[in-house]
Amino acid sequence: MKIGSTLFLAAALLISGCPSVEMPVQAESSKTEESNLPCESNGGVCTYRDSSGKAFALADKPCPSNFIQIAIFSQGRVEVNGHEASVAAVVHGLERLTGSGVTVCLHREHPKGPWVAEPWPKDTIEIRDAIVRSMLRGAIYWDAKFQKLVMPVKE
Repeated sequence: MKIGSTLFLAAALLISGCPSVEMPVQAESSKTEESNLPCESNGGVCTYRDSSGKAFALADKPCPSNFIQIAIFSQGRVEVNGHEASVAAVVHGLERLTGSGVTVCLHREHPKGPWVAEPWPKDTIEIRDAIVRSMLRGAIYWDAKFQKLVMPVKE
């Protein structure tokens, strides 16, 4: 299970963003709110499709408080469990957790909207690499409040 979730996290991180979808640009205040997106709802899980028909889902599944929550914002600011931290401190902390079985919940802000694949903010890709190197379990979250879990969809 640990290897499977690590591989999922590694694959998700390596694609560096969500699928590209042809959607109108939303107002700044609602850009990342999933309520504005077309949803194929199924019991608390909404499935979204990109322009090629590939799907992913968002589930109402908050990140447990005993997991590490890392939010990376578009301007390069990083928060760990709600507190601002430097990239170097986060990388160092992740490396110390190698093989510990700790789970990381990761959110990466997309300033042009969640459907636009963008490069990682300066230096923050080191955090992604440290998560993968440390073989930590992980989950990708849609929102910086860690309420909406991004899930793969088997079709």
